[in-house]
Amino acid sequence: MPHLESHQPPQGTGQGASRGTADDTHVLAPSSQSACSNCPDCKASLAVVRVIAGGADCEYWTMRCTRCGGIHLDIVKASAEPGVA
Repeated sequence: MPHLESHQPPQGTGQGASRGTADDTHVLAPSSQSACSNCPDCKASLAVVRVIAGGADCEYWTMRCTRCGGIHLDIVKASAEPGVA
């Protein structure tokens, strides 16, 4: 799956600066081969922040690098995650 977007999360406490916590992410399962599982910048693991349903049987996965904090977006088939109907 192609890497679509990469940028550092905002710093500080201003508008749009919410960084989230470990409680709102989970590490991508190794069996989820349709989504990028390592940061393209530093090769560390990615944690899923949010999955949004999209059209044409796809999902938009927002992921945060566990090392550098970079934000990455992948578009994957909705059936890519085992156990999800």
